[in-house]
Amino acid sequence: MCGRFVRMASAQDIVDAFGASGNSVSVPPSYNVAPSHPILALREERAGREAFVPTWGFQARWKGSSSLVINARIEGVHERPLFRNLVTTHRCVIPLSGYYEWVSNADTLRILGHPSKKVPYYITSSSTESGSAITLSAAGLWRREGDMAFAVMLTTSAVQSIATVHDRMPVLLFEEQIDSWLSSSAAVDWEALARQEIRDLVATRVGNSVNSTRNDSSDLLIPYRGDEQERLF
Repeated sequence: MCGRFVRMASAQDIVDAFGASGNSVSVPPSYNVAPSHPILALREERAGREAFVPTWGFQARWKGSSSLVINARIEGVHERPLFRNLVTTHRCVIPLSGYYEWVSNADTLRILGHPSKKVPYYITSSSTESGSAITLSAAGLWRREGDMAFAVMLTTSAVQSIATVHDRMPVLLFEEQIDSWLSSSAAVDWEALARQEIRDLVATRVGNSVNSTRNDSSDLLIPYRGDEQERLF
């Protein structure tokens, strides 16, 4: 899954990089984007590609209660009533520099000595590891409710390089896939998308400060320097 992410690039830099309209879009960069936060995303409209600002998460109501759904498993996205009407006409791209994941792998937790607190890792491409604002492109779905827009991020099975942290990861698009993903008239090979290999992802343990959404600075990306080894992989 993906429960927090980082976007270092400015809104204008993303608009320019993706050739989108939306010069009036203003969402500041953040090192700790959390569910229910406004995020920067891209969609295809009649006038062309545009940047917009959805809230991260769908309110799903189950038997009188509600919960915030922030991720959609790509394997069942066509069957789930919450998503199935969006997979053709309401696809979006969510730019990010990297994302946080908390260790759930049993073997890794054993290596770490079964810590009492959740252990966060920052996962990014090796090309952005040094702090570059170059973005990754996560596949998402969005919907409109009145004047508001909401988005979720698609997830798939984690590639080998990060599976020892968590068994899920965002569906990340290669640059050449973005046009077809955003176009409702283009066919998508969903099975291939679910299993494609993103080979340059790296995971670095970071401190527990990321656990609080009140913390939002580049210090969150400083590698953990406790008794355990700084980098597990």
